[in-house]
Amino acid sequence: MVKAKAEITISRIIDIDKVTRYYLLQSSTATAPSKPTSNPPGGNWQTTEPSYTSGSTNTLYFVDLTVMTNGSFSYSAVSKSSSYEAAKEAWNKANNAQGTANNAAKTATNYLKGSEDGLVVGNMTDEILGSNVLIDPDSVNIRDGDTILAKYSEKKIELGLNSTDAIIEMCGGVGLITSQVVEESEFSTGITRALSIESDYIQMNKARIIELDTNTLYGTNADGEGQQASSYITLNSGKSSNGLHNSTFIIGGLVYEDNLDAFISGDISELNGVLLTTRVTGVDKSTDITISHSSTDASVDYEGMTIESCDVVRFQSNINMEYCIGVGVGGGGVNRGIHDTWEDHWMLYCDQNDMYFQAPKTSKIKPYYRAGDSIQLYYQGAGFATSDGKYVVFTIPINKPIDASNVVASSVSGFIGRSNGKYTHGSASSTYVKPVSYEAAINGNAVRVSMTFNNNTNVTNNAAIGVTWSGKITFK
Repeated sequence: MVKAKAEITISRIIDIDKVTRYYLLQSSTATAPSKPTSNPPGGNWQTTEPSYTSGSTNTLYFVDLTVMTNGSFSYSAVSKSSSYEAAKEAWNKANNAQGTANNAAKTATNYLKGSEDGLVVGNMTDEILGSNVLIDPDSVNIRDGDTILAKYSEKKIELGLNSTDAIIEMCGGVGLITSQVVEESEFSTGITRALSIESDYIQMNKARIIELDTNTLYGTNADGEGQQASSYITLNSGKSSNGLHNSTFIIGGLVYEDNLDAFISGDISELNGVLLTTRVTGVDKSTDITISHSSTDASVDYEGMTIESCDVVRFQSNINMEYCIGVGVGGGGVNRGIHDTWEDHWMLYCDQNDMYFQAPKTSKIKPYYRAGDSIQLYYQGAGFATSDGKYVVFTIPINKPIDASNVVASSVSGFIGRSNGKYTHGSASSTYVKPVSYEAAINGNAVRVSMTFNNNTNVTNNAAIGVTWSGKITFK
């Protein structure tokens, strides 16, 4: 008997049945929605995609529902709709552009106005136009109504046009430019106005030339018989009722009929101290130079007058411009002394170490010897022999003052001695001998030289001896 057995396996394949997209539109400030958990989703989720409404600030979310053939389902993550966000951004940009255009149009209407004179910038909404700017083809004008306060053009700037009492304030109030009334004075006739620059401290820096030019000041004297013109630079710090604390410095020039006058006058009055006056007049051709210093204060010491120059101070004749003397004050051994420019030589010259005299057309001459100087000499004179004739002493007069403490002697050719008709120490008429040692000492304006020899031929001890010496002395 045969038995048979068979097995049958039944399989079910699960597949996607459908996919559905749901949309949720809500406020952008609300919390983003969570993924749904039921099928279909509850709440305001819908399958129709909403269109963007102009001006809306909402946010559109979407989620995909996947349903399987066995009835199971799942949701994708919740996402923002990029197309909806793009539409919202495009609308916002267009709306902002429109707002900008509207504001610009409002600004143009309220603050800009074209006229025959040019473009006016100001508040056009006021019944009366106040502060404004007029821009015309040639200039920019700052105005109050139609009154021009300041004008800026290509080559000209005008400030304070509306009033002689205008005040121009500079650098946050550090200084002011104003107009002041000037009463009749030594330098003006009648009442006039002067430009005033005011500050606690006024400084002019890095100027190659500063000129105060009043050559346009001219007039006629009271009786109408003479013309006059003048030019002044005047600095005056003022003075109190008792005359103290006065400081005046005037540089002036005056032409009156046939008279010419130029002067420099300095005065620092405090207790009548210091006075400097230089005056040149015309017809009488007088020249006055006054330099003075006095004070009732015993503690003030007057040290004299100082003339400062970077190199040479030249004193020149106005008869012949070439006749002049230069006083050199240069440093480092350059141009120091008194120089005759006509003869073109130094009369007195100083370098870093020494002072020299110089006669016309000769080389410089130093009027003294000092430590470090050497003299090479050819001396003929008298001396004496001692110490058994091996020691010869003679004295050399020096023609200049000696500014040194010690001196050293040495040979050049050496020594020739002659005593009692004979040459000594091995020397001859043309034969020099050199001592084995020297001693030398300064004696006033002379140098005493002592020589020691090993040879005493033809020498009489303690006798006079004729000396011919070719040697050198060096001051120490």
